[in-house]
Amino acid sequence: MNLARSSTLAELPCRPKILIMGHQPVIAQAIYQILGADCEVLTAADGPTTFALCNETLPDLVLLDDETLKFQSEQLHTMAFRDTLTGVYARHYFDERIGVECALARRSGSVLSLFVIEIDHFNAYNDYYGYQAGDDALRLIARVLESRLHRPGDLIARYGCEAFVCLLPATDFEPSTQLAGKIERAVRARGIGHASSAAAPVVTVSVGVATSRRAIEDGSEALLRLADDQLCQAKQRGGGRVCGKVLYRP
Repeated sequence: MNLARSSTLAELPCRPKILIMGHQPVIAQAIYQILGADCEVLTAADGPTTFALCNETLPDLVLLDDETLKFQSEQLHTMAFRDTLTGVYARHYFDERIGVECALARRSGSVLSLFVIEIDHFNAYNDYYGYQAGDDALRLIARVLESRLHRPGDLIARYGCEAFVCLLPATDFEPSTQLAGKIERAVRARGIGHASSAAAPVVTVSVGVATSRRAIEDGSEALLRLADDQLCQAKQRGGGRVCGKVLYRP
């Protein structure tokens, strides 16, 4: 039985592009000697250079060493759990963590606080200034939050289009409310113009604070519901303010 002869690289309509990342020079040279006649061989010393070349040249094959693979794994981990626009955690990571933190608080008998933060009149801001300005405002809020919540256990996540959530383990109602007030004032102090806001001539946020002092079985749902209710209270009172409440066992 005759087998069909497979095509060689030289018979392809265009030279394939092969990108070699991070290999020892002697290995890269050996690959070039073997494939250089039929392929366009590119080299990259590190992960960022590899990603840049991939975007520019669209190689047909990428050869990675162990350290690249490690970098790629770290990048994928970041992409999976981080919001790509603001750099804070993504909603699905927060959804996982709040259940864990509520269980830990119930087991240890400790308090747990939660903020829900929303930019006031954000749709009007986008309509007036454009979506790029809206993205810049979201990034700014994220940086303000990171500057104020820097304990290892604190968690900041993007919760929706214009909303963020902050989870504060072992933080009672009074210090949480004080911290929320500092965040609201810090955003206002940035002085970002918001001509279409009914709350203030600058970008402001409304914050709903909820604290669980006696953990209950449906703690995550109840805590979120209470924080959302308090956020609504803050917005109904004109926005640019903090409202909060303690969650007690029914």
